Amino acid sequence: MTKRILLLFLFALASMSGMAQSQAAMSFDNDFIWCYNGCKSAEYLTYPAFQESYRFDGSYEKNGKQYHVFHFQRAFFDSGASIYPTGYSSNDFKGQIGVREENGRVYVDRNEYLALLSDGSYWQSVGNKDYLPYQETADGELVLYDFNMQVNDKYPSVEGHDDIFVVSIDIVTTEDNVARKLLRLSNGSSLLEGIGCIYSSGLWLFYLNPGIVPYEAGYLDIYAHHPQNTGLWTPIYQWNDGALTGISNTISTKHTAKDFLDLQGRPMKELPTKGIYIHNGRKVVVK
Repeated sequence: MTKRILLLFLFALASMSGMAQSQAAMSFDNDFIWCYNGCKSAEYLTYPAFQESYRFDGSYEKNGKQYHVFHFQRAFFDSGASIYPTGYSSNDFKGQIGVREENGRVYVDRNEYLALLSDGSYWQSVGNKDYLPYQETADGELVLYDFNMQVNDKYPSVEGHDDIFVVSIDIVTTEDNVARKLLRLSNGSSLLEGIGCIYSSGLWLFYLNPGIVPYEAGYLDIYAHHPQNTGLWTPIYQWNDGALTGISNTISTKHTAKDFLDLQGRPMKELPTKGIYIHNGRKVVVK
């Protein structure tokens, strides 16, 4: 009887794991929005030089794979007022690319990525097409994000450039009560699992290969549930008053191994990397 109850308990946990993992993965729902700020310097954050927003809307199939369409748009400011360079309109600063996720990795089509950086495109100055330190697959994709990486794992080497590697990994909890990995890279970038880059001059799409840009600081100001054509915002991640090396105030704290228990109630000796654990009296799933 006891064994049967244990099996039922484990089955329930497995079901819960599947639900929680889907929440921790990237959301392709078009009611979620990413808003980035790019600033003239890390010390001057009163007015951004521009803001860039991302939102999913639509999907398509290519080479037998399903991609979700990631729309992005950049707006420019001067002392708080919206402006655009002479001869340009807001439509010149819109783009899109297909994105898919599988087993903790986020993929884009390599040709689509390079097409954004074609000669004459505005985005050519934002991303460096000659520097692509992303893993390339046999199917012609770039692994834009890989949240399976461990400390000291390196991105692909590019001749003439310093290697980029993972410096540290913490587990943090966002406002939606999802435990996520926070990766800090040797080039100064910070990545949050299921959300993407939260600090890099290359922002979400070009975080490893930023181009020649007239600003220094680029950071994710807010990631939120924001249904279109409504004024409703439910922040999931939010920047903390320009604390460029800190954790957002919507993230509770950095965790250590002792903050987690296994399912038998025993303290962990190392930070959990994958599975179901007990944290603050609640079950959480770490992908």
